[in-house]
Amino acid sequence: MHGHIEDFRFTKGLSRYPFTPLKETLTSTTSWQGGKTVGGSGGHTKIICCHSATLTADASATGRTLVVTNATASNYSPGGVMKSVYFDGSGDYISANTSTSDFVLGTGDYTFETWVNFKSFPQTVNTLAGTTISTGGSVLYWHAKTTGFTMGTQNVWIRDEAKITWKTNRWYHVAACRISGVTKQFIDGTMIDSFNDTTSYTADGFRVGANNGGTNALNGWLSNTRLIVGTGIYDNAFTPPAAELTE
Repeated sequence: MHGHIEDFRFTKGLSRYPFTPLKETLTSTTSWQGGKTVGGSGGHTKIICCHSATLTADASATGRTLVVTNATASNYSPGGVMKSVYFDGSGDYISANTSTSDFVLGTGDYTFETWVNFKSFPQTVNTLAGTTISTGGSVLYWHAKTTGFTMGTQNVWIRDEAKITWKTNRWYHVAACRISGVTKQFIDGTMIDSFNDTTSYTADGFRVGANNGGTNALNGWLSNTRLIVGTGIYDNAFTPPAAELTE
C-alpha cells in the first residue's frame, strides 16, 4: 500500500453496520441494538399490534382489546410465521382507545417501529401510525410520502428530511427513536436522519393505518408495530427483528 489510513477500527463480537434481518422472536423487552434495553423490564412497551391473526390483540403487558375498522388479517409478512394487517387505503385502521395516557410521549424518550409494505400511494401523506384517535393537536404521526419517511403533529411538519424512494410490494422496517432530545429515523436498521426534537407530544389514543379522522389512509400492510414510551432503544445501526412480536 502507498497512501494514508485514518480512523481505522476493527470490532470483534459486535456487528455495527449493514445487516441481514434476523428471524427471531421479538418480545416487549427485546432490543436489537447491543447495550440497549427496554425500560421498566418491558413495561415501557405500551402497545404491540399487527402481529397476530387476532386483530384485536395487543401483545404488550397492558393487553388491551383493540378496535378494528375494516382492516383484515393477512399471512403476507416479512418472513417466518409473522402475520400482518392489510389496509385498503379507503378508511381501514386499528385503534387503541383504552388507557390512552400510556401513549403520551411528552418531551421524553420513545421508540416507534413497524414493518410496512406499500401496495400503492393513494395519498400525499400515507399514515403509518399516530398518538390520536380523535382530537389531534400536538400528537405525533409517523407517515410516508412517496419520497420519504416523515413525522408531524396534526398541523405542523416535525421532519421531512428522511428521504427514500419507496418501492411497492417490498417490506421495510422503519423506526423512529428519541433519546435525550435527539430523534433518529431508521429504515431497515440504517439511520437516515437525525435532528433535535424537544417537542412535547400529547395523545388521546393510538391508531395505525389512518389519521384521527380516518383519512390519509395507508394502502398496504403493517406487521409487528410497537410503541415504547420512556425508552429509546436505537441510536445506531441495528438489526430489525423479522419475527413475530410476543409478550
